[in-house]
Amino acid sequence: MKRLFLLFAVLTFGLNAAMSQDYRVGPKPEWVVETQVADNGPMHNDGEVSQLLIDLQRHVSKETKYVKRALKFLNNQGVQSYSEISLDFDPNYQYVVFHEVYLQRGEEKIDKLKTDKINALQRESSMESQIYDGRLTLSMPLSDVRPGDILVYSYSCVGVNPLYGEEFFGLFDFNFSVGMQHISYRLMVPPRQDCFFRYFNGAPEPEEPSKENETL
Repeated sequence: MKRLFLLFAVLTFGLNAAMSQDYRVGPKPEWVVETQVADNGPMHNDGEVSQLLIDLQRHVSKETKYVKRALKFLNNQGVQSYSEISLDFDPNYQYVVFHEVYLQRGEEKIDKLKTDKINALQRESSMESQIYDGRLTLSMPLSDVRPGDILVYSYSCVGVNPLYGEEFFGLFDFNFSVGMQHISYRLMVPPRQDCFFRYFNGAPEPEEPSKENETL
């Protein structure tokens, strides 16, 4: 698997307080660069869905990870297998903001945040020993999904594990179990921050557009 590995020290700003809410709904961060969803490239699919987009943007000093995903349901089996959004987080130091969840059905855009429920479930690390790791799973089963629909959703996860202190590291994957039509990664770091990279299996080197602003 091709991976871009990043490891560097950063200054944190005390965002690690536990939140009283499991999640919230709000606008995208102002620093996010919008990536458009396109369904006009080569068909990458597993026979059930076509993976159209994964967009991951990290802002280190704001301790925030932004994610946008898009996929197209090809048949009823794809609807059964993929019509639920699920993500894990630790409420002790993180919270989740949903920005959009919608189905594109032809010219119609169906806002699922207005109609479908998001459930917060306790994540069990070991059922046999009854050990709980404190993490929560946000689950959103989607109603009235049809073959041909395109699901688009985006969210931000705010907060990092305080055990990491002032260090940040990340793994960016370029190979998946199924083909991806478009992959986009963006990293924003403090100006003049030293970054150290390791590349595996021919992973591409990042473009560095600016050293004056928080971007990479």
